[in-house]
Amino acid sequence: MSLVSRFGQDQRGNIAMMFGLSILPVVIAMGLALDYTRASDLKTRLQAAADYAALATMNKDNQGKSLAELENDAEALFQSSLDPRDAARLRNVKARVTTTDEDKKSLLLTFDGDIENALMPVAGIDTTTVTGSVSVNMGAARQPLRYHFLIDTSDSMGLAADDFSRDALRAVTPSETHPQGCEFACHLKMSSEPATYLEVARGIQGMKLRIDVAKSGIERALDMAEARESGQTAPFSFSLYSISDDLKTIIAPTTDKRAVRDALSQVDIGYKSPAEAATFFDKTLPNAAWQFRNHETSDVIILVTDGVQSARGKKNEDGTNDVRMIDLTYCDDLKKGGRKLAVIYTEYRPIQGDATYDATVANFRDQIEDRLRQCASSPDLFEMGDAPEDIVKAFETLFKKTYDVLRLAT
Repeated sequence: MSLVSRFGQDQRGNIAMMFGLSILPVVIAMGLALDYTRASDLKTRLQAAADYAALATMNKDNQGKSLAELENDAEALFQSSLDPRDAARLRNVKARVTTTDEDKKSLLLTFDGDIENALMPVAGIDTTTVTGSVSVNMGAARQPLRYHFLIDTSDSMGLAADDFSRDALRAVTPSETHPQGCEFACHLKMSSEPATYLEVARGIQGMKLRIDVAKSGIERALDMAEARESGQTAPFSFSLYSISDDLKTIIAPTTDKRAVRDALSQVDIGYKSPAEAATFFDKTLPNAAWQFRNHETSDVIILVTDGVQSARGKKNEDGTNDVRMIDLTYCDDLKKGGRKLAVIYTEYRPIQGDATYDATVANFRDQIEDRLRQCASSPDLFEMGDAPEDIVKAFETLFKKTYDVLRLAT
């Protein structure tokens, strides 16, 4: 009886028992989130392929084809434009072309497929089904899907972007102010040297600055746009603007991707005014909002920045430069009228041994991400990266998300 009494009063192991009872619903909840995201990503890729196939098939140049030929073309184009792994997940693809009352041909392309769940099988759910459709009339041509890139070209975008670049730049830039060298391709001259740090950086083979990685991300967005526009009429328009000491137009909105690439190749710190490469959001972003005042509300503006406003000659009470985070008022200006603002944060890395950084940005660096997240029109229109590959991936992800925004809006 004594043993039974002690057993009834013993509470040891309660937490382990409670954890054991709760672990299954926790795993199921995690599985729902993970598997929903995977299914949503698959739906996005399938829908993009369906849109491409439908528009390419119903091109006015195919007006003379029979209904059966058009149906076969649409199904074949859809399948061939998919990654083999996504194509293997399809169960049904059906194209149906009919003739309208006005003797016009209309295509309805539908699809469905399954994706294997990663964690949901513990709840007995092995797969998730995704479905979609697109309807297009013969000769349909969408309005251009417009992207406007606001590229931060201030001196802080001259930070070395990877470990090799940081080490290489520090090794060749020791000076009186930076005895250990500087990983910042800033524009002050080194002691007894005629060259600027930026010129020194450009002389190092394999050197990558954050401005270079940002440009690579825009190049990737152009690649993805070109991959989607075959068979369509001018579906993507791009413009580029430099935000530094002032707003500068790099190239006005155009569907000419080659011209955009040529203009992008000329972009560097300060964009033609490297000696004045500051970040004056309070001047450049209101000017940009004015620039976009007559653009369509379906346009997407993509701000590429590290989120830090330069001092403009102002000093704090302690004598340090008045460097601060971006003011959300300027983000609101860009979003007026329903315009979509996306943000790519090129993460501001700590600068070891830099007194200016320690006295300014170090005080609020951990808050920059949240501030820029609030700057974007919605949380899903915010991406960030630190390493070069992460930043380029951020451009890829954001392009896919904004493509859906533009596709639905037009």
